[in-house]
Amino acid sequence: MNDPGNLDYIGWSDRKPPTPLTKPSQPGELTPAYEGPGTLTLTWDKPSSGGAVSSYHIERSDQPEGGGVPGPWTLIITSYGENVTMQNQPRGIEMQYRAIATNAAGDSMPSSIATVVL
Repeated sequence: MNDPGNLDYIGWSDRKPPTPLTKPSQPGELTPAYEGPGTLTLTWDKPSSGGAVSSYHIERSDQPEGGGVPGPWTLIITSYGENVTMQNQPRGIEMQYRAIATNAAGDSMPSSIATVVL
């Protein structure tokens, strides 16, 4: 009754050990695809390795007027594909954007930085 050979005969077999989930690698180069009054579209490439991406976090850091140290990174929007269009973005200041791929195992290294003035 308890013969594993019989299970193989009908196409069943023992369960395979679970494969550990890994976090995604760094997203490809972040590129501003469209810039308009208060509107910005960013595109990037999927990570080349690591686990499957569940979403991308888009973060922004604002450059203070007159230069100085950029502000902290702030989550702006979450995307489920390799592009995002953001509206009502600040105008007339230098902003830096980056994308971070994420899944249940964790976050990737941030993408390259795109610097934009709208």
